[in-house]
Amino acid sequence: MNNNCDCTIKVDGHWLPSQDTIFFFDSTFFKNHTISSLPSTAEIKAATGSGGERLISRFPSLSLLVKRVLPFKVFRSTTIIPAPIAEGQVLWALPRLLPQIRVPEVYGWRRRDDGGLYIFMELVDGENLRDMWPTLSEEEKEQLCGEAGTMVRALRRLARLTGETFIGALSGLSINYFYLNSPLSGTMGGQPLNDRVFQRRVVETFPNADAFYEYLTQMEPYMREIMDPEYPEFSLPYNDPFVFTHADLALCNIMVTRRQPNVPLRIAAIIDWEQSGWLPLSWEPYKARASEESDEKIRYLATITGDIDDDVYLALDTFVMSLGGF
Repeated sequence: MNNNCDCTIKVDGHWLPSQDTIFFFDSTFFKNHTISSLPSTAEIKAATGSGGERLISRFPSLSLLVKRVLPFKVFRSTTIIPAPIAEGQVLWALPRLLPQIRVPEVYGWRRRDDGGLYIFMELVDGENLRDMWPTLSEEEKEQLCGEAGTMVRALRRLARLTGETFIGALSGLSINYFYLNSPLSGTMGGQPLNDRVFQRRVVETFPNADAFYEYLTQMEPYMREIMDPEYPEFSLPYNDPFVFTHADLALCNIMVTRRQPNVPLRIAAIIDWEQSGWLPLSWEPYKARASEESDEKIRYLATITGDIDDDVYLALDTFVMSLGGF
C-alpha cells in the first residue's frame, strides 16, 4: 500500500486485532524485554498518577506507559459494559496505514477480571504543547501547529468500507467478551463512540448518520420551549461527511520533542485516542474550540483541526450541552 499518496484508505474491521488480550511481540518493547518484564497489577496501581492522570502509570526505565480503561455503567441502568479495545486498535492501525501520523507504539493490551483494560504502550519522550506554549516563539507555534495539521489532514484519508454507514469507533464489528462466571459476558453490537458526549449513554454503533443526529438533537421539552424555533437545529452540519477523527485534539494531547541546541522542535506524537471515531467533519474543530478559552490558542487550533462556522459551532454546542457536555 502506498501511504504517501492522497488516495483513500478503506479500513476493514476484520483486519484489526480484536482479542480481549493480545501482545505484539514484533513491537519495539519485546525486542529488548520479555512479557515477564511487564509490570504486575500491583506495580501498575502503585505507579498510578493523580488527578487527570489517575488512570496512567509510567515506567521510564522500560519506556512504558500503561493506561487503564475502565468498564462503565450505562446511564440510568445497572448494565455494565466492559472497557472498549478501540484505542488499542487505533494505535496498532495508524502506523500501518498512515505512518506519517505519529502515535505511541502499542505493545498490547490485557483484559482485567472486572471488565477493565490495561493498554501497554510507548512512553513518549517529550512535553505537551499546552505546557510548552508560553515558551514558544510565533515561528515555533506556526511550525508545530502546521505539522500537527498535516497529520490531521492525512487522517481524513481513512474511510469505511463501501456500503458501511455505521457511526462508532474505528471498527464497527461486534465484539465478543467472555469472563468465567461473569455477568459481563456477551456481545457488544459494534464498538460505540467513546466520545465523552456519548460515553455511558450509547452502547452500540449508530447504524447511520440519521440515527446519530436523532440522538444528538434529543432535548428535554422545557429546553425546546425556550429555544428559538429557527435556531440552532437548522445550523447543524447535516451535510458534513463522516470522517475518522481524534475527537479530543486539545493542545495537551499533542506531544513535542524536548528542546536541544540547534535542533528544531517537532511533533513527537499525538496521544490519547480514546475518544476517536467516525464523526462529522465539524466535530473536531468544535471540540478543540470548546476546550480552550484563549483566543490565540483557538486561532492556532483551527490551523490544526480546520475552522468551523460560528453558527455550526453554536448549534453543536447547544445540543452537546443539553446532553451534559463533555
